This record gives sequence, structure tokens and C-alpha cells, in this order.
Amino acid sequence: MQRHYYPRPLAAPPPNPSGYPLDALGPVLGPAINEHCLNTGVAIEMIAISAMAAMHVCVQDLVDVQRPDCQSSPCSEFYLLIAGSGEGKDTAAAPFIRPIREYEQELDETSQDAHSRYLAEQAAWKAEERWITKRMEQAAAEGEDMEDIKSEYGTLVTRRPKRSAEPKIIHDNITSGALEDVIGAGSQSIMVVTTEAGGLLNGQLGRSNDFWNLGWDSTASTKGRVASGRKVIADYRISSLLGSQPTPFQKYLDKRGKDAHGSGFTARLMIAAPHSTLGSRFLLPNQVKSFFAIEQFGRRVKELLRASTERRAAGRPREAIRFSPEAARLFMEIYNHNQEHLAAGQILNSISGQGAKSAEHIARIACALHGFEGHEGPLDVRVLERARQIGFWHLNQFFLMFASGQPGDQCEADAQAVAQAIRSAFAHGIGYVSRKELKNWCRAELSTGRFNNAVHLLLDRALISVRQHGRTMFITGAPALIWR
Repeated sequence: MQRHYYPRPLAAPPPNPSGYPLDALGPVLGPAINEHCLNTGVAIEMIAISAMAAMHVCVQDLVDVQRPDCQSSPCSEFYLLIAGSGEGKDTAAAPFIRPIREYEQELDETSQDAHSRYLAEQAAWKAEERWITKRMEQAAAEGEDMEDIKSEYGTLVTRRPKRSAEPKIIHDNITSGALEDVIGAGSQSIMVVTTEAGGLLNGQLGRSNDFWNLGWDSTASTKGRVASGRKVIADYRISSLLGSQPTPFQKYLDKRGKDAHGSGFTARLMIAAPHSTLGSRFLLPNQVKSFFAIEQFGRRVKELLRASTERRAAGRPREAIRFSPEAARLFMEIYNHNQEHLAAGQILNSISGQGAKSAEHIARIACALHGFEGHEGPLDVRVLERARQIGFWHLNQFFLMFASGQPGDQCEADAQAVAQAIRSAFAHGIGYVSRKELKNWCRAELSTGRFNNAVHLLLDRALISVRQHGRTMFITGAPALIWR
């Protein structure tokens, strides 16, 4: 398999059945994403989202977005991919995560000197502490006044050397408490990455909706008790790239979906369910691969990460990206459009959390594109329009997955499973089925709550009827259901 380092014109556009806005990706992201798709055959939207997540991480510590008439806010984002085993989640993310890991190695090498200095300062500090403690013990034994020594000891405590933060950006298998420790120690720009997020979502970190919500807005918080010393967690940025298979993600929704939606956590997620490429990614003889655009992307990522490190070292504030007058008018149109469709009976009402956050998602994407592509001055309306296309694509993905009556609505799928179970029972001569027996007839494994919701939905649509006999309720299908 040959390896070349020159740009290659696209022989044909990559398959894009979900209509991901490829033209909105820009001059650096776009070619790298197309190149990786041609090299691997992985779904184009899965690759695009992986690259977008990496873009947010490398600019989030340099720039903030200032929406019209609002205070500045982070341009961080949380991306979540829902794709089955073998679809290529690791393959999609690999070339875009690699430059971040390589920069971590650079930081690790340069931090060795700082760690050596810390060890020397720590040893000297402990020697001073032992000397003052010895004098204090001697003064106590001889009954002398110790006020001067105690004052000297207090001054020494304030000069205790601080361990330099671990030069780590990417975190995977970690709890919310450990992430707070990392942030509090000085790692102020991080990325949570895992392509097996089912375990993360169903674990401690998945239960920490407050942590995710505070992290998305980079809200300052305090950790620890007064007695043991409190740690202030502030001035940080977090983005994420999570990949989960459908079954673990559904398990998470069954257990914590109501709380996740109600707390606003899912509203802060940019969710995507890329199209399947199983059975279409073949190895071809004498396949030629190009890496020119991918490596150009990697160089830009490292350049921005170095600039972030320099900004923190110099103590400079992040730049607040304001909107040009034209961009401000377009943002108002986007916001008002979403608000109009959030009202009762409108199309976004059943996903009001995501619908209400959509305009802010778009602003964050626009700010990230602005910083990554090196634009100067206020946010250009053309960049915001590209971000609008990307943001609305994600809003549509969320709609298809969670809106009432849509293909991804779990209650709809469960109702279909219960309806099929009623038809199967009827075909075997069983007209009325008890609730317990009907659940056993279902091919899908439904929790009690999901089964009850499915039954109620069929009742509301007059597709089933019920009959009480003693303490047992029996269910039968209406003609519209049985003879469909």
C-alpha cells in the first residue's frame, strides 16, 4: 500500500446520505475530512464530527464567543456519536486526535525541568520546616515564648512549593471528581475522549449531569470542605468526543434519560447517528492514500495548542470574538426562528431543550471556525452561515432521535414491538392477552416503564382495547391493528 503526501483531487464526492453540510467545513477541515473518508471509507459525518471536536479543543483556550447583547462564553462543545460495532469510530477519530496526543508528549518533555525544580524546592522547603519545628519543640520544652516562631512557620506554609500540573489534555476513563482535581491543579483546557462511552455514560461520570452542565459553561465551583481545604475550580474549558454503541446508549436513556433531558445535559450534546458503512469498506489492490490535508490539519492543531500554552504562561485573557453587524442580524434571525418553533404544537416543542440551545451551539461552532481558520476582527456573517448549516444538521439529528413520533423515538419503536406481539398472539388464536403474557410475546426486551408507555400510546391511538377480569387486565388489538 503506497503512501503519498500530495493533495489528490476527489474522483467523486463521498457518500453523504444524511446530507451533512460538507461545503460548510472550511478550507482546512474540509479537505482533511474528505481525504480521510477516501482513505478509509468510514462515514463522512462520523469523520467530520471527530474533526470538529478536535477543532474546538485547540481553540477553546484562545477565544470565547460574545453573542449580541450577551456576556462572552466558551466555544467548547460536547459531541456524541451513536454507531454500532465495526462502523469505524476509532478509525474516524484517529488522525484528528493524534496531533493532540503528540503535543501532550511535547509538553511532557518540556515539563521534566519544571518537575526537577519542584523536587529541589520541595526538599529545601522541608529542610526549613524541620528546622523551625525543632526550634518550636525546644522553645516549648524550655517554656519560652513562641509567637515569633509561629509567625515564621505561618510564613513558611504560604511559601510551600506547588506541584506543576500534569501536561495532559485528553482524558478517557475518569470520574468527575478526578477531572475536577485535574482542572483544579492547573490543567485548564481538556478533552474527554472515548469511543466506548457506554461505560462512561452508565457509570459515575454519566450520572454527573451537574458536572457536565457546569463544564459546558465553564462555571466556577468550589470543591472540598473548609477543614480539609477548599479548591476553587475556575477559568477552565472542556470539550468532548464520545462514541457509543446504540444498545449501551439506550440502556443509559432507560436509566437516566428523564433526568438527562430534564437537567439540560442532552440539550448540551451535539448528537449524531452516522449512516452505516458495513459491507462497503473494501480493501482495494494498489490503493493509493493521501495524507497531505490531514497533516496540514495536524500542524494547525499543534500551532494553536502552543499558542494556548503561551497565552496561559503570559497570563493574557482569551480573546472575545464579537459579531459583525451582518452576523448579529443573522444570529437574531436564527434565534427567533428557533423560538417560533418552540411554542406549543410547533415542531421543536417536544425537544425544547435542544431547540432552545441550538442558537448558542451555532455561535460556538462559528467562533471555533473563526479561531481555527485564523480570521481576524469580528465574526463574519459567512462563517456564521456555515455554522448555521452545521448546527441545524445536528438539530435535525436530535429531532429524528428524540422528537415525538420520529423514527428514533423509543416509545414509537416500543409501541411497534408491542403491536407486533399482539398480532403474533392473535395469529396463534389468542384474542385477549394478559399484560404479563403480552410482555413475554414481545421480541424486544422492554423494561416495565417502556412497556407501560408503549401500551398507553397504543390505547391513545385506539389501536388496542383492554378488559379487566378480577385483578388481571387483558389486552386485545383493534381491527385497525390486527388487519393492518
